[in-house]
Parts: sequence; C-alpha cells; structure tokens
Amino acid sequence: MTPNSVQVARPGPCIPRSLVPAYFGPWQEDDWDRLSADRPEIVVVNPANGPGTTRSPPYRRLIDALRRRGSNVLMYVHTDYFRRDTVAVAADVRRAFDWFGVDGVFFDEVPVDDNREVRRLLRFLAGLSPDICVFNAGRAVPKAWFSLHPNAAFVTFEGSAHQFVERFGSDPHLVVVGPGARQVWLVHSLPARSHRRYLTVLADAGIGFGYLTSDRLPNPWDVYSSTR
Repeated sequence: MTPNSVQVARPGPCIPRSLVPAYFGPWQEDDWDRLSADRPEIVVVNPANGPGTTRSPPYRRLIDALRRRGSNVLMYVHTDYFRRDTVAVAADVRRAFDWFGVDGVFFDEVPVDDNREVRRLLRFLAGLSPDICVFNAGRAVPKAWFSLHPNAAFVTFEGSAHQFVERFGSDPHLVVVGPGARQVWLVHSLPARSHRRYLTVLADAGIGFGYLTSDRLPNPWDVYSSTR
C-alpha cells in the first residue's frame, strides 16, 4: 500500500468520507479549486468517458496536484454492463495507470448478476496493485462480492433525492446489505440545506463513502458542490 492509500474498512459510525465523481474538465478552474481545497478522500476523474485514446497533460497536472494534497484519484472506466469487450476495458485501465498515475479505477455500469466478470477484472487488477477499486452497480450487490478483494468498494445507491425518498421514505433508517464501510452512496438533485441531514442518515447506517450534490440531470456530476 502507498502512503496515499485508502483503508476501506474502519470501525464505528462517522460521517462518510467523500468520493467525488468529478466529471468536469480542467477548464472549470473554480470547481477544481474548491474541490482541491476540501481535500476529498477520493476523486473520480473522467477525461473522455474513460482515459481516452491520447494523453491529456492538463488532466495529469490536476491528478498530480490532487494526490499531493492527499486525495486518492480513480479513473472512470465504463463497462457498458459488461457488454463492452474485456480487452478494451483492460486497455483503458492500463492507460489510466501508465498515462495518468492514478491510484485506482472506478468501473461504471456494473450489473449485479455477473460475478464472473467482476472476478476477471479483479484478477487483472491484482497485477497493477491498485490502492482501491470501485464498482458502480447503483444498487445492492451480492454479499459475496465483498470477499473478492480487500480494497474493493461498491456503489450501492446512485440516484436523485426523489428516488431516495421513494425507496427509503422521508425519514429513513437504512438497513444495508454487506459491510457498510465499503459502500458508496451518490445522491444528486438534493438541496444544499438537506445535505447535513442526509449525511447523518448515511452515517447512522455505517456507509463508508458518499457524495451529495444539488446538481441535476442530465449530468449531475459536472460541477463540484461541497457536502461538508
């Protein structure tokens, strides 16, 4: 493990650590300045729906600056619900490490009914020794997944505040499946005045990582809003 690595398991309930889907470009300097000043634990970068096919010096400079300030940086890699060719996914992962010097990978569009592909990706990652990898299923994943890799975390909720209330009620007391400390919850379209209350709900359930934003669809991750 590197000095910058993330320990995903931790005892006791406390406010979830920040995992920020930073899907905005280097030209959005104000967003990056605010994000860097807040020093989130994990930042997910997405130059071109993944690392792209050419190096991006502006993104590399941003990544290096974030890591110097103590953040772990993950590269977004989409899987198209495992319809995408594994060779292409693996190529994206290698470019992420070789070109951008990231700490790990954020796999998006992960179905919960294909353990084989998750295992295959984890075996491939073992040779690259990532500090952390995150699989975004957007809903609860099989409990067996948590035993596949000690540094793997899983997005088990991604949706709007309205969807959150529809599913869990307006005064929720969450019961999560599997280790909460290795789960990520991403909530968008949430008024800033409600952030603290929602963070408390996640903390009471033992959720390890979270990000709340008032930004909305079609891309609720294209600006940065602090959740603290």
